[in-house]
Amino acid sequence: MKTKKDIWYLIENLTCSDEFWYVNYYLRTMKKAPHGGVFHVNIPNAFIMHYPFSATSFITCIEEIPFFMQELIRKGTELYSECTDLDIEDLMTYCFSGNDNWYPGYRLLEIRPEHKREYADIGPALLWKIIEDKTRFSDYFTISVQNAVLGLVLTLVSENEIVIPNAAIIVEHECLRIPHDKYGLSLVNTAEFMRQGFHIDKVYYLYNIFLDTTISNPNAEMPLTLEIIKNNISNGHFYMRCDNRLSVPYSKLLSTATVDFQKFHGITLDFADIDSIIKKQTIVHIHSELLHKIVVIVKPDKENGEGFFHVEIEELWNPSSVKDEYIMAVFLHAKYFPSKSGFTHIDYTINQYDFDTYVAKYLESVNSTMVPIDKYCDVHYKVWCVEADWIAVQTWSHLVYATLDEPFRGLFLETYRTECD
Repeated sequence: MKTKKDIWYLIENLTCSDEFWYVNYYLRTMKKAPHGGVFHVNIPNAFIMHYPFSATSFITCIEEIPFFMQELIRKGTELYSECTDLDIEDLMTYCFSGNDNWYPGYRLLEIRPEHKREYADIGPALLWKIIEDKTRFSDYFTISVQNAVLGLVLTLVSENEIVIPNAAIIVEHECLRIPHDKYGLSLVNTAEFMRQGFHIDKVYYLYNIFLDTTISNPNAEMPLTLEIIKNNISNGHFYMRCDNRLSVPYSKLLSTATVDFQKFHGITLDFADIDSIIKKQTIVHIHSELLHKIVVIVKPDKENGEGFFHVEIEELWNPSSVKDEYIMAVFLHAKYFPSKSGFTHIDYTINQYDFDTYVAKYLESVNSTMVPIDKYCDVHYKVWCVEADWIAVQTWSHLVYATLDEPFRGLFLETYRTECD
């Protein structure tokens, strides 16, 4: 019986290859820490089997096929050419139609010339339209086979298509640096240690997958473990496991360690120094995995001749999670008086937007859409309001935290600072 050479043929042959194993292992060993650079490991085998790979975080920092993926992409491109029963549309649909796949699609798909003027700066909105309407990707986008295969690889690794069940499998695939001792460790006294790997003899090695690369502070240059060794043990010899399968030429290194710091923009709201704000400030923090945003607007104003600040907080759900025609967003407004070091007014409102306006607001592409992130809504539906001569900052923060939906609570805590922080 003739083998059907469709997408499943491509996936099976791709994932069974040694090249896929190495790329999968490399991407999982790169493990990107949560915001702040601290891992919270509370289950065994976390890094080898349970820590997820984020295609979004990875593809954010690449502009071309990474060095360590080039052999696999070449192999995948050759396999694709064999697939006489596979249409590029099927591959696009498989890779980019899921709720978690839109951003890689946005980065890899190129809008066709006839649609660029209309959609150039709102590519995600076009992707969501195609997914929702179940229209053809190829009617709006062109894509190279190479990028299609890259999208497939990222999807398969994200979906944990193959697992690494034990250390013996790793040992079977390792190619250790020479010389090394009987335990597989090489002397690395002269290495330059970095966040996700180290540099020695013009070669960049990722740290072993089992090494917790948690850092001591946001400005740390290396994992806490290595920082302690370097700062406290002098005149010693340091050995590490150096797997050539986890190495690239130093000039080709790729790090996602600093992507954390792209998840927010704007000031940190400091009530002790709020008088320094003389014009409107916009603070945006982004959930590093779900891509929801929380927006904080701080605006100076006067009431009966006394200066105060409006503090507005709004939830912006990742539009790919929205399934309805209208979006209801939680919005909290408060008045803060520096003279009282507290609030006098807090109200809770539901803001309603039509989908297109909401997407434009979320994208922050005001130069193209003319819709700023702080655009007011179509319907402003007030739910409650509390007023008093003085409301403590702590009470305000507790109220906001309790009112926000769960994915936004941690983001809110990142946006402001109090004297007791």
